[in-house]
Amino acid sequence: MITIKNKDLKDDELLLDLSEPTEQKEILIPGQIVSENDEAPLSSPPDDLLKDFLPEPEPEKTTKPEPAPVVEVPFMDYDETAEMYLGIMDAAVCMFGPSFYKSKRIAPDKREALEVLAEKVRSVKGPVLSVLEDDELPLYAQFKDYEAFLDALPMKDKEKKMMIKPLAKLLEKYKKQPGPESALMMAALLYLVPRAGNLYGVNFKL
Repeated sequence: MITIKNKDLKDDELLLDLSEPTEQKEILIPGQIVSENDEAPLSSPPDDLLKDFLPEPEPEKTTKPEPAPVVEVPFMDYDETAEMYLGIMDAAVCMFGPSFYKSKRIAPDKREALEVLAEKVRSVKGPVLSVLEDDELPLYAQFKDYEAFLDALPMKDKEKKMMIKPLAKLLEKYKKQPGPESALMMAALLYLVPRAGNLYGVNFKL
């Protein structure tokens, strides 16, 4: 209780008793939080203080469309590539096969005599045995064996046909395809190597 006395007034005339509670008015400020149990409103903390305790917002995720894969189209069919590879292999066998036969099957001391016999046999128009001497018959047998070996060297059409398709599928599976430069070089080798071999006697003729 609060008692206020005024000097100018008589003590018994005026006595202000403030023991009774006065009427209170609440003035709400925007942003304040009022608690149900408390009489006074609770003020909310400023935003600049809250931002230090709040997690930072995650940036928006933008998904970029994946680029379409680049598909390289070979300039040659796989069948053509397989046929070219087989042609190179066939040319190499025909080129180096005779030299291999010569080094493995003909003795060095008989090579010159065998070459002379080969020229004699090729010049005969009629039966060959009628112009041969008895000591030339063993060499003639060697010559016939060599001729049969040469005939068996080139790859037959049926053999090529059996190998082209599987080789083409194998090349397609592993994406093995020569570039234009390599393809041109291989084609040039197919044309030049057999002719150069004949010129320098690589595939010698008896």
